[in-house]
Amino acid sequence: MTETLVLVHELDRGQLDASMERLAQLGDFSNLIAYDLEQVQTEQFPEGAKTLIMHLSLDNEIDTHRELSLSLLKQSVSQLNPYNNIAKIFDDKYLFYALMVANAMAQPGTCLIERKADTSKELKRIFKRPSKFVVKPRYGTEGHDVLTTNDFQQALQHLDKIHAYDDALVQGFVEYDTEFKVLYLDGKFHAQKELSSSLQLLLDEFLAILDDYAKRNHLQMPEIFSLDILETGSSYLILEANIRPAAIHSF
Repeated sequence: MTETLVLVHELDRGQLDASMERLAQLGDFSNLIAYDLEQVQTEQFPEGAKTLIMHLSLDNEIDTHRELSLSLLKQSVSQLNPYNNIAKIFDDKYLFYALMVANAMAQPGTCLIERKADTSKELKRIFKRPSKFVVKPRYGTEGHDVLTTNDFQQALQHLDKIHAYDDALVQGFVEYDTEFKVLYLDGKFHAQKELSSSLQLLLDEFLAILDDYAKRNHLQMPEIFSLDILETGSSYLILEANIRPAAIHSF
């Protein structure tokens, strides 16, 4: 058995308890406990404990993770998913896309539309192609404010909504058979379905890319994250990544 794992959270305990039960099955922890945001400020962390920050409120998830991680760092508390520059690859969807493309990993065509951009002009250029597009926030999480459409006016209205708080991405829509998540924990990948040899190869390639990025930038690799996978016939595509994997009980 390894160290105690403390899950730091701010939501109700229902889904969290299910995640803790699944983590106990997947990991090798001697003890799992949960601290809410108030307890992080008042409780003494068990000696040698590691922390996992997850189940945060979506409206301020990234900032909360960043602040919590910095506080734990100052306390010299070990973290499975610290918020450092490697975490930005998971939260910044355009940075993730750029990293994948730079390493010849398949990605849907993606265009960044910044808040100050001429949205109408840029969209008209994109929507000349007769296909569906996905419009999403650059830093959105858990599918928040994601729209799939081939209608120019609808996309324009949705971009205006996103631009009230974030940059936006317009991605080509990928036709797929199934979508599922894969969890990385303690050096292994886990999913509800059996991992095929081709998918395992793709996951190992992604892990090598992430590890290389961490080493070149002197960053700590996260010990846990999840990936959104699209299965298209006999091939797979890594669509997004999450440094705060939700619903661990479903893996």
